[in-house]
Amino acid sequence: MVRKEARVVEEVVVGKDVHMRKETVRDTERRTDVRVEETGSDRDYAPGYSFGSQYANESRYLDRDWSTVEPELRRDWESRGHGA
Repeated sequence: MVRKEARVVEEVVVGKDVHMRKETVRDTERRTDVRVEETGSDRDYAPGYSFGSQYANESRYLDRDWSTVEPELRRDWESRGHGA
């Protein structure tokens, strides 16, 4: 007959010391590389985004509700040959 018995040989305590610090870094960025890849959907929507951003800050549209502005902008959009 064989018998197994578990017994504690040693205990291990695991802890963590956390140190936080606040640091202000002042430096000049010398170079920034940006790479933008245009996907198929980006090409499809780019004209609409461009059109919208063109009119987004025009003073004649700033204080108007979308439902009153939309017919006028739709006519302008369609007159440029973009379709509905």
